[in-house]
Amino acid sequence: MKRHCCIILSIFILFTSLTGCSRTSYPTDDVYHPETDSAYYSGPNFFPYKLVEGDAGYYFKAGNTLLFADKTTMEVLPLCSLPGCLHNQETDEAKRELCQAYFPANSLLTPIVYYNGSLYVCYRKTLRSDFTLVRLSPDGTKRREVMTIPYEGNIYFFSIHRGKLYYVTTNYGETGERGTNLWVKSFDHPREKPQKLRYSEGDAYCPVRSMIAYGNRLYLLENTEDEQYVVNIMDLRTEEWTVIEPFDDRETFADMWIYDGKLMLDSYVPSETISQVFTDSLEYATYRCELDGSNPEKTDRSWGNWSADEEYAYLVDPYTGDRRDGSLRILDKDFQQVDELPFADWPIEGGTMVMASVLTQNGDRQIVHIQEGEPHSMVFWYFDRSEIGSGQLQPKEFFRFIDRDYY
Repeated sequence: MKRHCCIILSIFILFTSLTGCSRTSYPTDDVYHPETDSAYYSGPNFFPYKLVEGDAGYYFKAGNTLLFADKTTMEVLPLCSLPGCLHNQETDEAKRELCQAYFPANSLLTPIVYYNGSLYVCYRKTLRSDFTLVRLSPDGTKRREVMTIPYEGNIYFFSIHRGKLYYVTTNYGETGERGTNLWVKSFDHPREKPQKLRYSEGDAYCPVRSMIAYGNRLYLLENTEDEQYVVNIMDLRTEEWTVIEPFDDRETFADMWIYDGKLMLDSYVPSETISQVFTDSLEYATYRCELDGSNPEKTDRSWGNWSADEEYAYLVDPYTGDRRDGSLRILDKDFQQVDELPFADWPIEGGTMVMASVLTQNGDRQIVHIQEGEPHSMVFWYFDRSEIGSGQLQPKEFFRFIDRDYY
């Protein structure tokens, strides 16, 4: 009898392994779990240089090349171990494609994700081919294609969250109208077809400005037909939608982010000069809400580019023509400023600094990306969070890059 039970158990184990049956369990609460949840950072999503934090260092894609910075040395190298490989300096296209760090520039807007101890890169081999999602070992030596995502237009947002892949595509319909689709695809069962969760139509370049997966909800900052941005929230358990409209009829939402278990919503009153320059006279507000959008509270925070990690909120001062006139401000959970890094004190080379953003979610360091003058010229800095508030906070440059593949 014992022998028969062992045989039955062995057959069951074999069957479940062949059918891909997964017993993976995921959190059901409304807090962040780095092991199973996508980093919930939200910021300037459209710049083509994506950066994520892994256990041993930082990965970022610059043009066609996947790069890695070791946390101990902060030395930046292509994620490739092939002897004699010239990486992005290779001029022979056939040899270039053999580089382990090479991913075609057709994928400039597709992100990279570090999830459950592996790095995932989504890319297209040609301009019109389907997307391929590749899993890489942390050192880049092992690469495996895990799923194909049908081409339905460009992927702008991408999140692996609690066993599911959520992504947004934008394309044109048969009569030329621009449409945006939200898709979900099982990450545990990659052969299953993606399911369309939402479709919206609009003339904006991408009607979805931002996407965040956090806890049991997915947040979309979307443009409406009357050119007003609202936040649509989907309950991931029931797939039911609710909408948060601006709290003042004259306002439109500019950005959303998560901090200290709250949903943060930036809003402003549009004006004719809004696309040119942000001034002190701009009617602006930051609201703090519950994760479902209830109990909104207007804060006294100023305009800027906000982001946050598990401990601090970061504010880059408004763009006024040269960001060196501003600062990176660091605030605690009570929104009290605990430190400041004036950009005028940073040894920034080249032309006008036109972009600055804080990029990472976890860990002991924060990475600051600065774009100098041209889209293909940028520099990455870091500072140790342990120095915040000590009076000794110093940014350190660790990577300067000019992308010869930029177009």
